[in-house]
Amino acid sequence: MSAFLSVASREELVRIIRQINPGQASAYGTSLDDWLRLADCAPGLGSLRVLAGILKRVNPPVAELYGPMLDSWSTRPANCYALAAILKMVNPPLAPAYGPLLDAWARRNAPRHDCDAA
Repeated sequence: MSAFLSVASREELVRIIRQINPGQASAYGTSLDDWLRLADCAPGLGSLRVLAGILKRVNPPVAELYGPMLDSWSTRPANCYALAAILKMVNPPLAPAYGPLLDAWARRNAPRHDCDAA
């Protein structure tokens, strides 16, 4: 994950995640801060699995719907666009507010391909 996600982009992602379910942010916000420290010290798939576990706590009643997608996402190198799409499912009523932030985050942080066709 940290191969293309800077500390700043991880911090931005955490700020966006806190907006997804503000009423529960105090319950999972501390875990996100811990994850930021973990991702700095031990990046990789282990860090992604920890993040997936935290994200399932953002909206537990519907976690069984998006949880399998998070589990799949966390078993391979991070795909920013996939994560953004999953996170928009976590709280659909608020998705119009935080969805554009996630889309912009994904565009800025997805791996670049030098051979993209015009």
